Amino acid sequence: MTRIRSQRESHRRVRRVLAASPWLAAAVFGGWAAFVNLGHGGGVAARAGLGQGGYALVATWLVTGTAVSVLRLGGGGWRGAGLAFPAAFSVMVALPLAVHLSLGTPEIAAAMTPGLLWGSGYVIVLLAWHRRSAEQA
Repeated sequence: MTRIRSQRESHRRVRRVLAASPWLAAAVFGGWAAFVNLGHGGGVAARAGLGQGGYALVATWLVTGTAVSVLRLGGGGWRGAGLAFPAAFSVMVALPLAVHLSLGTPEIAAAMTPGLLWGSGYVIVLLAWHRRSAEQA
């Protein structure tokens, strides 16, 4: 009984973190994009920050959904994880690239790099957690 209760508490904590993550991502990555584009003027920096922040918010949900769905479609094991990571990474590249190209952001690579690095780490942890949960079930 204690193990089941502990697992439930762990799942609740993870859900709370996942619910807060998109908002944190919007603030951090939007702020970063604005900062690296300040040299091009306040308007450009604001557009880049709002674009990257909005993307980060939505992408956190989309990347999570993509990774978990492809992991499950791939059988949940190493094969699924091997398919899920590139699928999620493709979403992490395509969405901000489209946003920044449409906004005319001058420093696209600099604006996107932190999100790609942190996002990759996030997906790796997410996939490992889901694989572990599936193995324990």
